[in-house]
Amino acid sequence: MIIKAIIIANHVVCAKDEHYAVGAAETAVNNLRHSARAMMLHGNVPKRFWHFAIAHVAYIHNVTSPSRLDKSKTIFELLFSKRTDLTQVQPYGCFATVYKNRRTLQDQSFDLLSDQGVSIGIAKHNGVIGYCVSGGSQIIVTRQNLAFDPHLYPFHQKPLSAPAIS
Repeated sequence: MIIKAIIIANHVVCAKDEHYAVGAAETAVNNLRHSARAMMLHGNVPKRFWHFAIAHVAYIHNVTSPSRLDKSKTIFELLFSKRTDLTQVQPYGCFATVYKNRRTLQDQSFDLLSDQGVSIGIAKHNGVIGYCVSGGSQIIVTRQNLAFDPHLYPFHQKPLSAPAIS
């Protein structure tokens, strides 16, 4: 019996502390780093949310970058056989709120109907993948009942205005 091996990846070995010699991998990692840093600077998000920024950038990269196997499809389309809806991807660092189910509230008349916070991207937290919202000391992960304002950034001193039409 003959087994044919298909080589999908070309592994390049380099010496210790010479990772810069592997250009393609370093370029990919630096692209993620620079994009995450730009998002964090735009939203004025604290450094403690760095890993959420990297995960969010990796998600955006996977849903927008063409696949190596089929250039007409993105990586996401090859994995899930459908196109992604980018209108539901909120800006990193914007105001976000997660609506609660009214039946779960102790006092349905006076309890807050939502948890407010800052959108820290689409990522995996405590084993759950979804929209992550930082509500002060807690991280809320949800896949539904989310609303966001792309013009309000809580970590800024004053809200950003909408771009003027000239």
